[in-house]
Amino acid sequence: MRRFWLLGIITFLSAFLMFQIELITAKKFLPVYGGSYLVWGACMVFFQAALLLGYVAAHYGTKFLGAGRYLRWHLVLMLVPFLFFPGRPLHVESTHWNIPLSMDVFFRLAVTIGPVFFVLATVSLVTQMWLGHSRLKRESNPYFLYGISNIGSFLALFTYPFLFERYLTLTQQLTIWRGLYGILFLVTAAAFLIIKTGRRAEVVHEEKTARASLSRDDVIRWFLLGAGGVMVFLGVNNIITMKIAPLLLLWIIPLGLYLLAYVLNFKRRPWCPAWIDTQSHSLIGFGFLFFLISAQRTLPMPIELLLMLVILFGLCMYCQRRLYRSRPDDQEQLTAFYVVMSLGGFAGGMIVTWIVPLIFTDILEFWIGLIVISLAYIWEVPRRRGLAPYFIRVSLVFMAMLVVWPIFCKSYNFWAFILLFFSGWMVFRRLAESRFGLSFFLIAALCLWPSIEPFWTKEVPVYRERNFYGSYDVVDKRGVRTLYNGDTLHGAQVLAPRFRHIPTTYYSRGTPVGKLIEREGRSFKRMGIAGLGVGTLAAYSKAGRVIDFYELDPDIARIARKYFTYLSDAQGKVNIIFGDARLSVERRKGKPYDLIVVDTFGSDAIPFHLLTKEMVRIYRKNLTDNGVLLFHITNRYLRLDPILARVGGALGADVSSQRGAALNTDLTLHTAWVAMTWSQKQARLLRSDLGWVPLNENSYPGVRPWTDDYIYVLPVIETGKVLKVFKDFKIF
Repeated sequence: MRRFWLLGIITFLSAFLMFQIELITAKKFLPVYGGSYLVWGACMVFFQAALLLGYVAAHYGTKFLGAGRYLRWHLVLMLVPFLFFPGRPLHVESTHWNIPLSMDVFFRLAVTIGPVFFVLATVSLVTQMWLGHSRLKRESNPYFLYGISNIGSFLALFTYPFLFERYLTLTQQLTIWRGLYGILFLVTAAAFLIIKTGRRAEVVHEEKTARASLSRDDVIRWFLLGAGGVMVFLGVNNIITMKIAPLLLLWIIPLGLYLLAYVLNFKRRPWCPAWIDTQSHSLIGFGFLFFLISAQRTLPMPIELLLMLVILFGLCMYCQRRLYRSRPDDQEQLTAFYVVMSLGGFAGGMIVTWIVPLIFTDILEFWIGLIVISLAYIWEVPRRRGLAPYFIRVSLVFMAMLVVWPIFCKSYNFWAFILLFFSGWMVFRRLAESRFGLSFFLIAALCLWPSIEPFWTKEVPVYRERNFYGSYDVVDKRGVRTLYNGDTLHGAQVLAPRFRHIPTTYYSRGTPVGKLIEREGRSFKRMGIAGLGVGTLAAYSKAGRVIDFYELDPDIARIARKYFTYLSDAQGKVNIIFGDARLSVERRKGKPYDLIVVDTFGSDAIPFHLLTKEMVRIYRKNLTDNGVLLFHITNRYLRLDPILARVGGALGADVSSQRGAALNTDLTLHTAWVAMTWSQKQARLLRSDLGWVPLNENSYPGVRPWTDDYIYVLPVIETGKVLKVFKDFKIF
């Protein structure tokens, strides 16, 4: 029994280390790529590729060498990472090549943590094979070691934000990680000496090939279920990131639910509610309907997020349940099972991260994941009827209802929702009687989505684009043109020629930034603005004033020039400098700025690497002695005042804030700003003349200043606002 638990410790620790290094490297990569929402998805593609490569190596290594001889090679293989990381420090920087972001991330991961991640990816499969070929009593069911592996992964995810990220810097986390990898190697070496494989581990290749081969249906089923589970969880991850912000904490939740489904199913006594099997078609259908409701933006974001995660967990439970029930009994086919499943996961990640953003302007990866799962359903019910005309008629009638329903239900109505989901349940229940009915409906609806979408979305965009940095919609409504990034407004302009020069939304003359620029109009001769948006702040340009915009995404500049006129109407000199604001400002040479405005938003929040002590030092070097540094911190559920108060106070700055009240117009929004200055004159002006409120760093003793090595988000989440949404939401 003790020897068995030695294998359990190896499996647990390797999975724990594998998912910890995923989170640590993703956090290190995020600022390098400007806080792009696709960084996590790109990382997941690499992790899936490394996992697949590890499974393939273990599969063929065992097949050709036998379990006993392969274990010796595995022990040697574990020494290789000491030549790279963790033997050497982990340094992350972009390649600066003219290649898509996902490919760049993939390459950098391969040359940094690639070797060690590959080794860790083989461990779970090796220990299962090791147990299966040993003389230990539990050899009959090595699959539950996969459950232990997922427990390790699950704990790595949920201890990271509450323990490791909270109390340790990235440097300290990496130091501990490197030590734990050394312990893993020593425990594996001890197990190699203690736990011996049986004689059947050394059978020759001819005896292995005599075993029954895998059926084609099993291989297709494993591949589709593996791909579908990854696609829906990454799809939900992208939706959340686009609607809120690229936060590591938000990335952890969908992945944690995905792993929890593995934990509950891959154990000696699997747990899965019976209705997951019997109502799987309804679960897929409800996922589709919820996607439509999400597009309609009918529900408050926290409630929408909760329901989305519930549906995701149900879909993952179905995929993992079907995978476990269809696993091979022959232990010689165990490695092939994991190889095919991992191949599906890798393919799903590739589709979501590399292909869908280049083909579709909508965030349709969740929908496509539902289609893949429904295709797996075909192999679950091979004896059911084909696609009869009856099922085609049912599909067409329901699609007609999907056009009519949003016309009459433009806002939340409980009974309308009940009607929609009850009708959907009846339709999907009938479609499930056909082998191809569910897949046909989802594919047909996807093809018709361009025609259906205008009925579900509140605004029909004049222009839509999606790239590796965001999803952009240009919308005309009541004589005003607006730009949205996901669900977040990123600027607006009045279309009438005589009013189009007027700054609007967060930058109106009545907002804190507008009042400051108007008050100091003569002294602010040089302005640096991180973040272009639609170029609204160019409305404050005038003869003799130079404004430099720093913009990461070239597509934003193209949209701002083509669909808005702030840049072309500017009276002063306006420059656009492409690249990450941090790197561009750091490399800048020239006269310092009188005003620097940090207005770079990824979805609904400033990328956090632009708020660290190191970054503020860079701003300070490019600011005049009487200059002002402004941060636009408007956000739904994050309050960044305490962080900036602590950072500014640590660097000797005078810090103050102001939240601008909305005026009697739809074109001025309530905004929040923080100002830093190292000039007492400017500090007095902000407070006495403009009404800014001083921020004292000592007022936030529980908040730690952010640095490049330490960023912790939980203390700045306004949980009261989140809970208030649930409290105020009227179900009926």
